Amino acid sequence: MPQQRPKVINCASCGKPLKKLKRYYRDDKYWCDKTCWRKSKKTE
Repeated sequence: MPQQRPKVINCASCGKPLKKLKRYYRDDKYWCDKTCWRKSKKTE
């Protein structure tokens, strides 16, 4: 039986709730949009 990942409900950067239609998946994490993803890349 394959392992299931925990359900992601908040953005990895800002913590906003994620909606099914508005998700951005990069680097094994979900973001609310491309802007939040870019902000987190700059801080790393």
